[in-house]
Formats: sequence, structure tokens, C-alpha cells
Amino acid sequence: MNATTWICTSRKAPVEPSHDDRWHVGSVVYAPMPGGKWFILAMFGVFAIAAVALLATTLAGGRDAPPPAFAALWLAALGWNGYWWLFRIAAELRIDGFDLVWSTPLRNGRVSLSQLDEIRPMRFASNVAVLKVRDGQSIIVPATKGFRQVTTEIAQRRADLPIRLGWQARLAERLPGWNRFKRP
Repeated sequence: MNATTWICTSRKAPVEPSHDDRWHVGSVVYAPMPGGKWFILAMFGVFAIAAVALLATTLAGGRDAPPPAFAALWLAALGWNGYWWLFRIAAELRIDGFDLVWSTPLRNGRVSLSQLDEIRPMRFASNVAVLKVRDGQSIIVPATKGFRQVTTEIAQRRADLPIRLGWQARLAERLPGWNRFKRP
């Protein structure tokens, strides 16, 4: 049986394969966190409300007010985590043909797989993967169960791409839990 031979058991006529090399490449989705963007936004909404209440209590003063240093540290931690979780850490990756589409709660983007230089674990956090983009900002994503399937899909499209998974990412694949990789 060659590539143009087919057997049809349904009433629909099959689609003849194209000579374009993209005809066989489908789309896959990886969402490492339950609830995705909406969960992160909800959590930061709660933290922001707590920050406003903390700031108001601190500025009002009194015996039961938290010290100003604590309020300042709380606001600094909120700002730091807000930057990373709302703008930098991807809540979803989608491989669409030969493009990688990523999204955080407040940003999104698309990059060609040919623009990736490497996939590696983050220093000091091997459960976070860094997708190094040539001439662009790296894409950062939690490496949970199902991330290995994402890297396999990328490797099928880019066999020359260096891919390394951290020990925690490899361990996550063996542990029980939901696989966060999906084929739509």
C-alpha cells in the first residue's frame, strides 16, 4: 500500500494526501496547571485584595496594624510573583503545525519551531522548562506530566533541536496524576 492508496469503510470520501510536508502535522495542547490562566488570575485577584487590605491597615496605624516592613515585603513579593506568573510563565503551549503558540494570563505569542535554540531545565528549578528562542525572550513553562510528549512532538518536527528535561520533569512523568497533554 503506498501513500495514495486507501481503504474507505465510511460514506465520506477520503482526502488525498498532499505533497506539502505539513499535511500530516496536527495540533497538540499542553496546559500544565489545572484551571490554567483563570486559576492564576483568580489567585492574584485574591492576593491583590489582601494587599489592599494590608496596606490600608498598615497606613491606618494602631496597635494591631502590621509593621510597615511586612507590608512592603508583601507588596514586593506580590509584584515579583505577579511579573513571573502573569507575564512570563506560560499557562498553555500549543503546537500548531510548525509553530509554537504560548500564552500566559496576560500575554501570548507565536514562534516558529525553527526559531527555538534549545529546550532545557531552568537552573535551580528542574521542574520548569526553558524554551530558548533565538532573538527573543525565552518561553518558561512548568514541566508536569505530559511535557515529555510535548518535547517528543517538537522533536518530530525539529530533530536537530537539543532537548533536555530536568530530573523533576522526568519524575513527574512516572508519578500518578493527570496527563496535561491533549490532542484536540
